[in-house]
Amino acid sequence: MNDRGSATLTMMGLCFALVLMTVLVAGLVSQLLLSHSLQGATDRAALGATDVLVGVGGVEPCALAADIVRREGFVMISCELMESSARVGATGSFHGLTLSRRAHATIADSGQK
Repeated sequence: MNDRGSATLTMMGLCFALVLMTVLVAGLVSQLLLSHSLQGATDRAALGATDVLVGVGGVEPCALAADIVRREGFVMISCELMESSARVGATGSFHGLTLSRRAHATIADSGQK
């Protein structure tokens, strides 16, 4: 039995496996970062729209929300306004992966009049 060159093939296989694992982990990390960034942008947009609803700022609530989402590199897909709350939906894509997130923000009654 001749084992000459088997170590080379074993090392090539190991290198290939390591490269494959690195690519898979990098893809997973990219997806997690996109998800986290998108949720943060959507949360900030909903909070901004709610602030405008209760009198902070002089712009239209959904326009402010869209601007916040756009500045962070995403696209607003929905903006629903209630009396003192807002629901915002946004989407983002990275290397063919598209994610959507929603956020709801409301002003709680502080009990002060």
